Amino acid sequence: MLLDEVEKAHPEVLNLFYQAFDKGELADGEGRLIDCKNVVFFLTSNLGYQTIVTHAEAPEKIEEALYPELANFFKPALLARMEVVPYLPLGEDTLNRIVADKLQRLADQIKARYHTEVELEAGLVEAIRSRATRSENGARMLESIIEGELLPPVSLALLEKLAAREPVTKVTLGVNEKKFTGIVA
Repeated sequence: MLLDEVEKAHPEVLNLFYQAFDKGELADGEGRLIDCKNVVFFLTSNLGYQTIVTHAEAPEKIEEALYPELANFFKPALLARMEVVPYLPLGEDTLNRIVADKLQRLADQIKARYHTEVELEAGLVEAIRSRATRSENGARMLESIIEGELLPPVSLALLEKLAAREPVTKVTLGVNEKKFTGIVA
């Protein structure tokens, strides 16, 4: 069971976990029991994000630095029953691989749709990755940069070519003077 951003939940939600952890079951409002013996609970939280970022270079110190922040939110008895797994911010190399993968999928879609060659210019991956400036968003921001900044010029160029009833022979995705370009030949 996944509870995303658990810090936003009503405090009574967390009290339910005592039943699940101690008895292996939950009781609903009508007294029916739900067996939780084979259930894994995943709770995500943004608590301590800045602490994790601060200690990212020394991951062995994160748990000790993070505990006071978690203890301020979770009751100690509940926190003692949890396994805390901090997620480190994604590094540049990882983000570059994610961008390259997303661009390759986009290129494959264009190839399949228009039966044409697709070129990804040098510097495109770095240009997209460098715009994802908020590390707290991880890779989520990359998708919005691709869809909101790279795809519009490509789409416009493709539409112009198709409206003129000209064949699409090559699509080049790139960046020029910090603006994304989509050249359709």
